[in-house]
Amino acid sequence: TRVDACPAHLDADRFKQMVVIAVDNAIAHGARGGKVEVSLTRQDRNLLLEVADHGPGIPADQRERVFERFHRLNPGRNGPGAGLGLSIAYSLVEANHGRLELIPSDGAGACLAMRFPLAERSSE
Repeated sequence: TRVDACPAHLDADRFKQMVVIAVDNAIAHGARGGKVEVSLTRQDRNLLLEVADHGPGIPADQRERVFERFHRLNPGRNGPGAGLGLSIAYSLVEANHGRLELIPSDGAGACLAMRFPLAERSSE
């Protein structure tokens, strides 16, 4: 399906890094063998990028801390990562005049939503 153009002023390198971090995080914390869903849509005056997984989700008492540097939901978890990915993504989104938020889920999984303002159309 073709979508109308959604012009936004984004730094291409930072945008790529945000997407890589969000997808990597979803893969790392999603269900083993599960899928990661990525969508890019227009919502009101924003470009909305969502990355969702079908893993165990994020406990309600941890949701406020997921964007803090060095915060890990399971500090005893073996494997790569120092708890910096989402805090870096948060900074990159803000540097592009956007907002990054966690969309709570009653079921399993987590969804990161990145909203960026659309560029104003020039009136020529």
